[in-house]
Amino acid sequence: YRERIRPVLNSIDRLRSHGLQNELRLPTVAVVGDQSVGKSSVLEAISGVDLPRGSGIVTRCPLQLSMRSKPTGDWTGRISYQNRKGEHVEREISKKCEVDEMVRKVQNEITGDSNGVSTEQIDLTIESADVSDLTLVDLPGIARYSEKNPKINEVTKQLILSYISQDQVIILVVVPCSVDIETVEAIALAKQVDPGGTRTIGVLTCPDLTNPGSEEDIKAIVNNQGRVRLHKGFVMVKCRSPKELRNNISLSEVAKIEEDYFKNDPHFSQLPKDIVGTKTLAEKLTNELFKAVAAGIETLEESLKSKLKDYEEELKDLEDSLCETDSDKRAYLMRKLQQFASKVHAATASPEDERDAFATGSSSSLYSSCLTNCSSFGYSVSRSQPAWIIDYSKSVPNYVSDEVQLRRGRELPTFTFVFPVVQKIVFEEYLPKIENLAKWLLDNVQSKVTKTLENLAENCFKAFPRLLLLVKETVVKAIEAQEAECRTDMAKLIAHERRLFTQDSQFSEKLSYVTTQWQEFLATHRTPQRLPAQAASSDPSNEERIRLGTKAYLLLACQRISDTVPMSVLCHMLDGVATKLVAEITRLFAGGSHQVDILDLLREKEGRQRRRRYLTQAACQMRESRKELQSAKQNRMLLED
Repeated sequence: YRERIRPVLNSIDRLRSHGLQNELRLPTVAVVGDQSVGKSSVLEAISGVDLPRGSGIVTRCPLQLSMRSKPTGDWTGRISYQNRKGEHVEREISKKCEVDEMVRKVQNEITGDSNGVSTEQIDLTIESADVSDLTLVDLPGIARYSEKNPKINEVTKQLILSYISQDQVIILVVVPCSVDIETVEAIALAKQVDPGGTRTIGVLTCPDLTNPGSEEDIKAIVNNQGRVRLHKGFVMVKCRSPKELRNNISLSEVAKIEEDYFKNDPHFSQLPKDIVGTKTLAEKLTNELFKAVAAGIETLEESLKSKLKDYEEELKDLEDSLCETDSDKRAYLMRKLQQFASKVHAATASPEDERDAFATGSSSSLYSSCLTNCSSFGYSVSRSQPAWIIDYSKSVPNYVSDEVQLRRGRELPTFTFVFPVVQKIVFEEYLPKIENLAKWLLDNVQSKVTKTLENLAENCFKAFPRLLLLVKETVVKAIEAQEAECRTDMAKLIAHERRLFTQDSQFSEKLSYVTTQWQEFLATHRTPQRLPAQAASSDPSNEERIRLGTKAYLLLACQRISDTVPMSVLCHMLDGVATKLVAEITRLFAGGSHQVDILDLLREKEGRQRRRRYLTQAACQMRESRKELQSAKQNRMLLED
């Protein structure tokens, strides 16, 4: 049995020691109970070593107790943990009597005081001829209210739930015979995550302290016929009593005392042998753990494969920044800056460049996103003409007639000079809207460019906060400079629109087009009552001539503005920003009076080295565990037992 199961159990223990119990489905036995109910006594009886005990919260960190049986040789022990600096610490234990004090010292080192509770797991491994091949995780007891730590009850319950809520975990609930089992918080927690009791084992302790008269109720419970029933049943054990502790009775002597107790007690000697005694409990737990491991090999291997892939990808990114010498750091920085420059150019690429960007895996949707804003701008420009210009059914405003009369000279009525009136309409009703739309377009493109380039900087330099800050500052400066140039350029473009101009042939063509539209409109709305007074006649009045001429000109102006303003924005905010940004970064790092301290900038983000070290160790262990699990799968005896 040991030859078949031990490699798998060892592998699972090592995975758990790397903190992977919450990320992988690792079968284990979790020991839970209310505060000071004798959990440690049960573990002592199973393992044969003394563990911390006393009043208040004694178990303040999850303690993984891994027992490995060996046919011959001296007792050996080892304790390992992660200290408050994130460093892995491992210490050998040469004598059984040192375990208690060693665990206390490690708990104090992790929690920092005598009242705290930590989620950091301590791993205690012992090898002896007197123990079973078994792994248990002793969890802090469910603490009662404490003035020093009012939230301690909730903290301990959440810690316990983080372990026992996993379906592959066997729950070992320790309950003294002297309490009402239905009021035990540990039982309630177990029911919360295992309502059917299919993976919960109950342990009744201190049978010698049973309240007189309640012996039959206790016997019913341990026979799984009481008010609380569990699919895996109960086991009754008798551990060291307070008196035996004071008299320093050894664990080997206690085992003999327990055996005699269940042979001679007037009430509990009648219980079947397969539900009483520490040895029975150890055998039951070993069998249950073996079945859980055998049933979960396929699932565990799949989760290992998936998690290992995630870790290797993250580790690849972390190892990319691992530089030992100053020259390595400089070379690394230059390489990262080149990568950033390539990504900036790819992100701002125009359609003819996107094939190359796609080929290098750097294509971005920034250009396409900005084109969407440009399209919206063009649509809004086309709708920016005065409503009475677009809609022939609307009357021409009175001020147009007033302007016509104001500008009348000696010419005949049909030769009224209309250009100044058209110019006034363009200046007052059209160009102000265009100015606002141009500002809107620039603001939106500037926002998208800033967000995209800052995200690129985050992805490239997230490991180095100081370098990231410098690059982001350079991004902002480059964008602000190009934005100022773009605003100046747009102001000139709009100022040019104050000089009304278009090619005569194009204007004549548009005027002919809108005149035809106007005539068709009149033909379908011939009834005079349905038309404005100025439009009732088929011969255009001065006001209608102004409407038609203005519309013809604005159709051409809108097309011109819809092209020139977006071209200016894209040129400055994409091409211009990319060129300026890369040039400025090159200037910063190329040397001269503006050169920055490269080595200072390449200080890694706090915790990054610790994360790299953890991932390296965990990934190595997962690779080894996968091999062991694959070997176990091939051993059909393990799966068919």
